[in-house]
Amino acid sequence: MTQNPSSHKGLSRRDFLKTLAIGGAGVAAFASGLPIAASPLSTRRAQNADVVLQMAGWPWTPPPETAPDGGYTAQQQAEQAWLEQNPNVRLEAVEAPIWSTDQLRTLITGGTAPTYFHPGVLAVWTIEGKHVVFNQGLLADLSDQFAEFDLESQFSDAVRSGSVEYQVGDAKFGLPEGVTPGNGIFFRRDIFEEAGVEPLTLDSTWDEIAEKAAALTSDTRLGMGTQWWGVEWMLASEGFGKANLFNYLPTPAEGWNWRFDYTSYPEMVAAVERYRRMIHQDKSLGSNYGDWDLLGQFFNGTMAIVTVPLQYFTDTADIGPGALAASVGRPLSEVVGAIPHPRGMNGHYSPEGRPGVSVIAVNPDANDATKNAAVSLYAHMNLGTGFDLQRRLAFEQSGNLQRVFSPYPFVRANQAVEGVEGAPVDAWGQEYLDLVHYTTTTAEGYPMRGQFFPPELDLGPTESAWGDATSLMRDEPGDLDVLATLQTAQDIRNTQANAFSSAIPDDQFIAAAQAYYDANTAYWQSKFPDFYENTYRPWYESVIVPRLG
Repeated sequence: MTQNPSSHKGLSRRDFLKTLAIGGAGVAAFASGLPIAASPLSTRRAQNADVVLQMAGWPWTPPPETAPDGGYTAQQQAEQAWLEQNPNVRLEAVEAPIWSTDQLRTLITGGTAPTYFHPGVLAVWTIEGKHVVFNQGLLADLSDQFAEFDLESQFSDAVRSGSVEYQVGDAKFGLPEGVTPGNGIFFRRDIFEEAGVEPLTLDSTWDEIAEKAAALTSDTRLGMGTQWWGVEWMLASEGFGKANLFNYLPTPAEGWNWRFDYTSYPEMVAAVERYRRMIHQDKSLGSNYGDWDLLGQFFNGTMAIVTVPLQYFTDTADIGPGALAASVGRPLSEVVGAIPHPRGMNGHYSPEGRPGVSVIAVNPDANDATKNAAVSLYAHMNLGTGFDLQRRLAFEQSGNLQRVFSPYPFVRANQAVEGVEGAPVDAWGQEYLDLVHYTTTTAEGYPMRGQFFPPELDLGPTESAWGDATSLMRDEPGDLDVLATLQTAQDIRNTQANAFSSAIPDDQFIAAAQAYYDANTAYWQSKFPDFYENTYRPWYESVIVPRLG
């Protein structure tokens, strides 16, 4: 769906949706539904209706009719067990571009989307973005299914504390599939040791990381690798980025409630220049990779430091850290280290380290029978007997407790696995549990805008200008005027903002903004008082207070 700038400040959601062109997609309703008495999960069925659940390789891969050589995977065996209980449902593998924002929107509005997809793809990977696209009718309302399957009573505390990731108001639009500790930095302890370089620590700064990356770079190895958006990591540590704390300014006096400021902060320029120096001068940083590409090079020793989500630290794949340690015949603690992203120059702690909940969305065109089947399969695979079956089979095949237990909580409240003895500490050791605990508890409570503001009906300005700026900052050799590059992105995004109007009345927006900044005050005072006193409070008083009147 093409975003259409409109004059709808204060327009009711009902009235706006009358004008919103969503093609064949259904409009999500804000009905929570009355609680329905739920039977035990093990007996839940997808209803007696002929249903096809289509999956484009995610969140699961449907089993083929004939078992391949080697037999079905543990996941496929779990799916088969569910299909036996639900003979009227068929799982179908389809090809669909579910990881492309524009193409996924086209599939949804054209009525050809698969059953499952990740809402973050549509929502610029933000909480508030997911709320917007739900408001736009691009995600199925699963409130009735939440009640019917009594889902929330089965969720772990970690999931329920992150309910803003799958809920807006009383409406449920997502199925929690995983709890994550956020993003971090991995490093090869064995390579550091061989090179005589001191390992990274929880106190390491970005400048220190840059120095060590340079020292570890050779003809056959890059000191460090990041994803193609790697500059975001360094900026986020400072509170900067496409829409981070300092760059996203409330403007209730204007039609659209936010404006962008990329040019008022020398630290932002300094972070970009460090990033560019690593790429173009030190030749120590490669910044155009995907997560799995980074892990592959980390595994084979052609990168000493990589930035990936911290859950990869405990991944059990063939190129995961555990497999790496086994391949070199040393304990994991001697081969792989991990730290959260460093604090910024002014003491800011990056929100990238906060714990989160990854969710699955369902096609808004799905009828009740399809939604029931989709949620039934989800509950089986993530909360019920299918979850136990997958973990138990993985253990039986490998004897590796790391394939059973994670150092961060399961989605479900029951943290034991039927048929497997052990616990996360047995799988990973106390050092790794301590790291995950440090990361999740340090960033826990970081205020996110989507927790405080009512959902808009437009996503607002696109990210294209920011994407162009980050590409230039990454790829342009020689002298680049970083401030001018940021100015261009700022001007384009603010010009775009002028063409939109907010659906949130001014008084509601100001009240939400005050609550949001009050939460920031409490968070920074409590956890990072130096940053609060030296940076946040002066900025809030001089920049934000005048904007809120």
